[in-house]
Parts: sequence; C-alpha cells; structure tokens
Amino acid sequence: MMTKAISLAIGVVAGSCANLDPAPPPPAEVAYSGSFGCPSGYLNTSPTAHQCCYYQSVTNGFTLYINDSGVATYRSGPGTPCSDSQGNTGCAGTACYHGPNGFSFRYFGGYNNVTVDGADRCAEGGEGGEFSDVTGTFPRGGGCCGDGSGPCDVPDHQSCAACGGGAGEGAWDM
Repeated sequence: MMTKAISLAIGVVAGSCANLDPAPPPPAEVAYSGSFGCPSGYLNTSPTAHQCCYYQSVTNGFTLYINDSGVATYRSGPGTPCSDSQGNTGCAGTACYHGPNGFSFRYFGGYNNVTVDGADRCAEGGEGGEFSDVTGTFPRGGGCCGDGSGPCDVPDHQSCAACGGGAGEGAWDM
C-alpha cells in the first residue's frame, strides 16, 4: 500500500494556514566498534576487575581485566543470559556458554597489563594503565536453571532450587 505524505496545517499566519514541513528522517545508525572502560553491570560485585577494558564490535564483545592474582582474564559477551554460544536458550546449568549475566566462563591470558592494540581492541601486554579498576554491580553466585528455564539465584529471577537445582551457581563468577 502506498503511503502519501501529509503536511499538517497548524496555526494561522496572516489569515492563512502555514504548512510545516515534516521532520527529516533520522540519520542511519552506525555500528560502534572499539574499546572503552568496563560498564559496572557487566561485572560481579567482587572481586575488583583491575585495568578493566571492554571491547565491542559489530558481531561480539568481551571484557579483559587483570584478576587479583595478576593474570589477564577474558570473558566474552554479553550474550543472551543462560544460552549456548549461538544465543539459543534452553541449555541447562553449566552446559550453557553464557551465564546468568550473559557472559561466558572466564579464560586466562599470560600478561599482567591491559592496553589497546592498533585496531582499537583491548589487548594484553604493553605498559597498561589505560583503564580504571572497576567493581561490578551484578551479584555473585547466580546460575542457570537445571531445567533450562533461564537464570536463577540473581535478582528478579527464581531460585535455582525451584528450577532443577545443580545449575552451576557461581560457575560464571569472575
């Protein structure tokens, strides 16, 4: 069906109606890609993520930080909470790739500094000091329901005991 643009006549100017031009369309959205400090909602309430960097591209993202033992630590995400690596829900407990906060299990690098590489990605090594320490706001100890129904033992979600138990509570904590 063809839609016809309509100009609205509003107000009276010198005895005639003034036609207002419609607003121009908004500019096309541009996907952002780059590195910046970690949003606190992406991290647990403890421990503190030292030199925390978050990288977002068109297709994925990850946090990179130095843990309390001085080791670079990665977590990919955010994805759909309690889903497989493709974002499909219905996985149970630790069979889920993304945990209750939408981030993967952590994996470790080999350096003790976080910097940005030439492609504006968070990277290990270098002199570091580009990113602040961040204490998160997401509670520790959450899991994914054993019956595949989603996050549990985190605010606004059910108890893990009520949805199949054995759900990997805390397995995704940083």
